[in-house]
Amino acid sequence: MNVTVRRQNTEVDIPLLEEGGTPLFITDFGKPHQSIYEKGGTLDPRVQDNWTGLVNYNIAGRLDSYEDAKTLADLIKSANPDKFLELDIPLPEHPDTVRVNPLAGSDNALVLTYASGYKSHVQVELGLTRISRFEADAANKQLNVTPSATGGGPIQIDTGNNLIDITTDVEVQRSVGRPNDVIRKTTRGIDPYCIQKAKYANDEFAIEFQELSEGAEVMRQLANDIFGQQLGRRGIKLKFNGLYGMGTFDVVPMGSAPFRQVRTAGENTVITVPTFDLRVVLV
Repeated sequence: MNVTVRRQNTEVDIPLLEEGGTPLFITDFGKPHQSIYEKGGTLDPRVQDNWTGLVNYNIAGRLDSYEDAKTLADLIKSANPDKFLELDIPLPEHPDTVRVNPLAGSDNALVLTYASGYKSHVQVELGLTRISRFEADAANKQLNVTPSATGGGPIQIDTGNNLIDITTDVEVQRSVGRPNDVIRKTTRGIDPYCIQKAKYANDEFAIEFQELSEGAEVMRQLANDIFGQQLGRRGIKLKFNGLYGMGTFDVVPMGSAPFRQVRTAGENTVITVPTFDLRVVLV
């Protein structure tokens, strides 16, 4: 069974596939704007319910195409109120097609996981909010095109001083969202409407990998070249060299601890990097 995310003539089918017992399609119905009045001396409170509710869809699936993964990321990251997003749901308890926007206020409405040891296999977690309409002017159109390349890697970090290969037990996770879009309540209809803001979207990569102790120079280069200096406005470059069909991104480390090295007892010859978080930026 597939659900389909579509913007006009561009669409991606997401097979709802996972291990037995795993939730694949979750719908949350809420009334966040309902007012409960607890004053007045009555045994039970009074209620005022004049606003639209909120319906969120959470989807888990797998893609067997790197091109589909890039297209899905572009659909979620882009904005065009004249060509709104739609979700086709082949389930009898839901409408066949609904208008949607990336999960309200979320940096990570879409999470794509490229697991180590798999080819043409991408795990998908997607959150969408059902809406009635979009409000934005032509200036608010934002189009994202994921950089593409041919080849088979390796992933490289170009710090400007060194070109560092990342090759061993690599797992990549890409997270995309539009946290600045606004979902507005209304007294008309059953769903809120969306204002797509011409502000930044969120596009992050989390990379996990390992190095043998003989490769400790890689760790030193990453630490010294990225965290031992001020990057100014130039950032660094994340180069996939065709791995997963992707090209080069301008990125910066993000968060309070975006790079972590771990040595584990009993595994003295292995240095694990469980966290290397990079955010796509404009340079």
